[in-house]
Amino acid sequence: MLRERVRRGLSAGIIAAAATAGAVAGFGVRRGAPAEPFTNAGRLFLGIAATEDGTRQLGAFAIGVLLHVGAALVWGVAFALLAARLRGARLLVAALLFAGAVYVLRERLPELLRVGHGGRAFPPQLVVLHVVLGLALAAGIRLAPQQGERTGATPRQRELEYLQRDPPEGGIEE
Repeated sequence: MLRERVRRGLSAGIIAAAATAGAVAGFGVRRGAPAEPFTNAGRLFLGIAATEDGTRQLGAFAIGVLLHVGAALVWGVAFALLAARLRGARLLVAALLFAGAVYVLRERLPELLRVGHGGRAFPPQLVVLHVVLGLALAAGIRLAPQQGERTGATPRQRELEYLQRDPPEGGIEE
């Protein structure tokens, strides 16, 4: 049971990492440097100055991306441990509330667990970033394969299997 939730959380974290990385890069695009938020995070972690050579800056960028992915994976697993069994609107509401809690606790968290750490985002941008986090976590939990689910099944086959396992209230419409 725990292993299954962690696996689903990792899946959700990967989707959240991709979605929030796109949002963070978008914040950098406004300043003409989409990689800047990741490079800044890597510089902070490694203690590299902005004036150092290109190889070190590239290393800082790679570390910044890894830090971002790591933070998203941590949040994905944490969310899955709390809400992996939820479906539908309950899952979405829980994910948005979870992301809201992450936002509210942002200043109390270690810097490495802050989504978008290194980016110079204004509070409205941070709200958008955390809404994207919540939506991505919900999508990741929903899309993560469940234990015993066949691999290679088409999306329609997976949907029918899901409906047979967990039919909606009121039955299945043809």
